[in-house]
Amino acid sequence: MASPSPSRDQNPTDPSRSWLVGQDAPPAQPPPTPSAPESNSSGAGTLPRPTTPPTKSHSNGSGASIADAVKTIKPADLLTVHHRPCARDGFLTGIGGGAAVGMVRWVMGMPVPRAANWAVGAGVAAATLQFEYCQYRRRQEREKMKRVVEVYDRRQTEVRAAEEAAAKQRQLQEDKTVADAAPKSGAKSWYRFW
Repeated sequence: MASPSPSRDQNPTDPSRSWLVGQDAPPAQPPPTPSAPESNSSGAGTLPRPTTPPTKSHSNGSGASIADAVKTIKPADLLTVHHRPCARDGFLTGIGGGAAVGMVRWVMGMPVPRAANWAVGAGVAAATLQFEYCQYRRRQEREKMKRVVEVYDRRQTEVRAAEEAAAKQRQLQEDKTVADAAPKSGAKSWYRFW
């Protein structure tokens, strides 16, 4: 017999409402599977049915929830959020944009609470957009710097290779001039010691 659907009358710690508390549901008995007559002895075209019930898992497979992520935030993180890159730009843009939108909505005749809601919403949206745009620019700049460093390294290796080739050429030239200038063993020298 199927269990009744959860209602407001049930206790929040009731095992049938485990998704509210964040606990795993008690192991459920798998429903009985009707045995179908086998029409094909080889079993082709039929898939085996699982004998265990599916387990509760997240789509990303990590098992982490938003509550777990929030627990990792320390108070010191909130006190130093303005030190993050692009955070100041986002905050200032959000404050300015939210104030402007709220003021315009109030001047146009909207009640103050609704205008304030518009101001907060516009401020959050403007701050988020500015933060993401700033992060995009930083990524572009990092990629550009990476390309510049690669080109610089490549040119430096080319310059070193050219310098080594020139040094080798000079050494060969010097060896050739020394070999040409060396007196031949059969030739007489123009000077005499005695």
